[in-house]
Amino acid sequence: METEPGSKMLANGFMCRECESRSEDFSKYFRNRAGEASTEAVREWLLASTEPVREWRLDHLKRTARECRFCSLVLKVASIGRTVEDPSAVCSMTVQVLGYIHPDGYCDTDTYEYISRLQFDLKVEGVKQKFSYGDGSQSLYPAYSPGLQLLASDPLSMSEGSMLLGRPIGTTQVDISLIKDHWLSCCEANHPACTPERWFDKAPDLPLRLIDVKRRKVVQAPHNCRYVALSYVWGHLEQVQLKRGTMAKLEEDGGVLIATSKSILDAIVLVDMLGMEYLWVDSLCIIQDDDGDRARQIANMNVVYACAVLTIVSAAGSDANGGLPGVLPGSRSPTQFTESINGLNLITSQCPFSWAVNESVWNTRGWTFQEKVLSKRLLIFTRHQVFYHCNEATWFEDTIFEKNDSSFMVDMVEDASRELCYKFPNTLETPLVHRELCYKFPNMAISLYRYLVTGYRARSLTHESDALNAFAGILQSLSAEFSGGFLWGLPQSALQHGMLWATTNHSPDRRNPCFPSWSWAGWKLGGGFELRQPSPYLDGHLISDWYRVDDRGNHIIIQRVDPGMALFDSGIEGSQQHIRSCGLDLSGDAEMGEFRLDSNHLSHLVRFWTTSTNLLVLPGDPSNGGDGCYLCEVMTMGKKHIGNIRLNQKWHTNRTGSFEFIVISRCGGKWINEKWFTLNVMLIEWRNDIAYRVQLPEEPFQETVWVEANPQWRLITLG
Repeated sequence: METEPGSKMLANGFMCRECESRSEDFSKYFRNRAGEASTEAVREWLLASTEPVREWRLDHLKRTARECRFCSLVLKVASIGRTVEDPSAVCSMTVQVLGYIHPDGYCDTDTYEYISRLQFDLKVEGVKQKFSYGDGSQSLYPAYSPGLQLLASDPLSMSEGSMLLGRPIGTTQVDISLIKDHWLSCCEANHPACTPERWFDKAPDLPLRLIDVKRRKVVQAPHNCRYVALSYVWGHLEQVQLKRGTMAKLEEDGGVLIATSKSILDAIVLVDMLGMEYLWVDSLCIIQDDDGDRARQIANMNVVYACAVLTIVSAAGSDANGGLPGVLPGSRSPTQFTESINGLNLITSQCPFSWAVNESVWNTRGWTFQEKVLSKRLLIFTRHQVFYHCNEATWFEDTIFEKNDSSFMVDMVEDASRELCYKFPNTLETPLVHRELCYKFPNMAISLYRYLVTGYRARSLTHESDALNAFAGILQSLSAEFSGGFLWGLPQSALQHGMLWATTNHSPDRRNPCFPSWSWAGWKLGGGFELRQPSPYLDGHLISDWYRVDDRGNHIIIQRVDPGMALFDSGIEGSQQHIRSCGLDLSGDAEMGEFRLDSNHLSHLVRFWTTSTNLLVLPGDPSNGGDGCYLCEVMTMGKKHIGNIRLNQKWHTNRTGSFEFIVISRCGGKWINEKWFTLNVMLIEWRNDIAYRVQLPEEPFQETVWVEANPQWRLITLG
């Protein structure tokens, strides 16, 4: 903790005694040359160094601020958006590395320098703070720590000397030339992965409608036009929509200006300012009361967003009136200070990308997830600043990250990523889907599917019946990687992987009967969702065939493994031994038997032969639970431990006796001369001859213990 300095004014008038004693090292907080250590070694050291390099008590800082320019600047910066009056509060200063500049263009040399900024945190031990925003609202959300960085002499320079330095942002309006002539131009010239496809080539029969931003009306898209898309939060706001009854009015000149929300109006103005002609907005370009048009458009969201030149994001509010802060004069009021300290020109930094995006309502909504990952270029308007996020880069309005010179290389460090991971595990940014699909590795498709589903199911939907509609564009984009397409959101060619999802907050009340119980779409999940990583050593012979049932009750075989995405050959033996131990002869195909089930949801059903056994599930320990869910021990009827499962306690206590588990898949591996085998199993319950998914255990079961539990081969109709 810093000691109280003397009150005598120093000769230079810039620094107190403590600041003066550190003045020789002051510049190293912002810019430093690497020594003999490698880039990775320095990076790991700097990222792991989370301890403050300096601390002040608030009452001391207020006194020194009267005589020291730096302390005065620290006090102003640390107080941005914060209300802290306790004199015992502590202001801490940490160094955050923004990235590394390699002058020779190679990352594997030691001739680089790293650029940093100072971050300031002001808090009282054990007290929750309120954070205020420019619109007068307050939140207990742990807001970003304001910072200080070096100020670039030219805010639009892309030279090596300007990289990673700060720049002033427009006080009330964003600099359109930064977006149009800098970000977009640089991306179009240097990022081939961001080049949008042509919608009329991808979906020539799609009746695409657009807003003509000059004439302010809805039109049929010209054959070879380029357009911008808008991603925003609808909220509960009543807004004009394209319907049969409003179509004629919206197709008149100026028609879209009548009672249209602020986000859409701002987007129309922005597209015009960028020199483009057309804007796509879901509420005005899809006929909302025409089920056929709505279904067709929703199925082609991958085309709409992937083919847009740019997707504008309104991430500043909770509904369609959130607008685009910075488009119209006076629409925002950012706080930014500049000061010259010890020969260095400094400027305050705004909220960084991860914080700004993850605090937004836009980043919590289910529909906006696919709009985010399908777009190749995002222009994100937050309450703090504007960001450009494309397939190859992330650029800030307040910091120079963009470059078009290949003679040097900039290696960026994700802003505050480590701190975010520790505090909020669910805040990691989902990369754009097209960037991920550029890499073709074994198991890549199923891993990407798992990653996207996990990110999507952490979001919320106003109507849970939209669980698949809001993900349809992503599934369509992934369909080329999975032959056979998708069945209720699960890949038909990898059904045994798609079923390996679990949730920590199991509750029958979250069940949505519009979808099958075995689909992740069939449950209102929220947080605590996990789609488990499939083992590369998976033996697919335990279930000979999967069948789905159509609306007429016919059995249709499901292709289980696509040769193009087949998992590694495990070289594992033992399937036949396991099957023989369960008393089944597989010399011929397993019969499906006669099927006369009367059900209103035949298309929900999948049928397959697998092994089944009854097990004991002991009452759970309340100390290991949450939201009414306890971690329960699973044992064989002979009282041998086999695993654990997280269940809703009310559901569990209303049932007596044993519980039925079935095998979904088998995996295993080898370590030196030792082999191991485990089984992915599912707890089910039966109602009217249909089995329904309840939950997956915490871990796969050991096969040897499963065999001891006397499993039997059984035909399962899973609904």
